Amino acid sequence: MKTKLLTIFLLLVTSQAFAEGYYCTAELSNHNRPGETESKIYKREGVHFKRIDSKNEISKFEITKETDNFIILTRTYKYPDIFVTIINKENMEFVEEYVTVACEQFNGCKSITLKGKCLLEK
Repeated sequence: MKTKLLTIFLLLVTSQAFAEGYYCTAELSNHNRPGETESKIYKREGVHFKRIDSKNEISKFEITKETDNFIILTRTYKYPDIFVTIINKENMEFVEEYVTVACEQFNGCKSITLKGKCLLEK
């Protein structure tokens, strides 16, 4: 019984120890909010990433492509929109972009890209 409990404990600890997390922050001058920042956490959960934003809202992202140099994450919806995040593993920069066909509802399709830096937690 003790060995089973020890095995379960070690599996839980080692699986959490290898969880990869990117702590990303962007300055918001390009969004008419100079001096303010926005932070996100991207945490690997198996074959997906969970994003926790500054409002503590959680979103699930698919890993669309991953190499030694970058990760491309996407989130799709029940409507024809997509949210894309790219994390550059080399220079630890990230970029987020929301793309929609309903341009007239969202700033006339003017791109408002969020770009910043990340720290890696392994």
